[in-house]
Amino acid sequence: MTSSAQILFTIKIKHEYFGENNAAKDIHFDLEPHSAVLLRVLGDEVVVYAKAKPALTFPQGLIFYIRFLDPLFLNYSDIKLDQGTKASPQILFFNTAQADAAGMLLSQDAPLLPISPLQFYYPLKNNEWQALQKVSCGPIGGTSTPLPLPQTPLKEGYFFDLPAAGGYEAHFEFSGLPAQSYSFFASDLHWQQPPSAVLQWQGAPSEAPAPVYTLHFNARATYWRYFFTGLSPDEWAKTSISPLDIKSQKIQFVKETEPLSLPNGVQAFVAHSDEMIPLMKNPPWKIVMSNAFSQEGFRLPCAQAGILKTIEEPLVSKSGFCSEIFINH
Repeated sequence: MTSSAQILFTIKIKHEYFGENNAAKDIHFDLEPHSAVLLRVLGDEVVVYAKAKPALTFPQGLIFYIRFLDPLFLNYSDIKLDQGTKASPQILFFNTAQADAAGMLLSQDAPLLPISPLQFYYPLKNNEWQALQKVSCGPIGGTSTPLPLPQTPLKEGYFFDLPAAGGYEAHFEFSGLPAQSYSFFASDLHWQQPPSAVLQWQGAPSEAPAPVYTLHFNARATYWRYFFTGLSPDEWAKTSISPLDIKSQKIQFVKETEPLSLPNGVQAFVAHSDEMIPLMKNPPWKIVMSNAFSQEGFRLPCAQAGILKTIEEPLVSKSGFCSEIFINH
């Protein structure tokens, strides 16, 4: 790299599931083609450089496409699972303009946006066309620009061309009808087969220290449900499971009274957490099962980021996902 290169900004990658370990190894960044910019991954940081130090401008910002390399990434990350259909794809959208004062971008705050090609289409209904008063569009978090109204009735909807890939908000105002706003991500490069997420930077090179942003992913929390086989009813009645203390919250494990018949016909006694517990690669918690026949106790394994189950009885009144752990005594 030449001495004239300038750091534009740095992105730190943090993930609660990995703790202090390097989370960037499971995330791949692709830069929207740009001849004056390059990026390097250094540990858990992605450093973005301008190749030449003379003042460069990026009127449309920079776009980074993010791919999650681990097939279980969506299981252990607190981000939305539904990414649309092949006909109507969606993408998780991070925008540095919406970072907090510390440069933090939280995964649970990132919206899931529909994807459009750069020629944007909005399906105006007949009554909306007749009442249309104003159309404007601009970058998410930026300034909207008025667009010309169509001169003839629209049979297929309202079309307009966008200057570059990015997140946009379109606004439609009508006479006698509620205004409509539509947020979306536009790209001709990936709109049919999008990556999992995108990061948009809107800024300019500065002589001041380059900004540092932290892309922070919370771990997904699930209800933990233990299935114990090989226990008699008497042993189960005398069994206790130690609670967990997580972030000043005490989580209890509730014993279900009646055994459950597993698909293989084996009977299992079941206990579930009364609150959701975050998944971690190397959890620090110690969950101990003890009874009259095992005074020293037995340390139970923690839930792993495998298959997420939908909520079943007796948790049916709750929302979220469930992790199942099977213990054979």
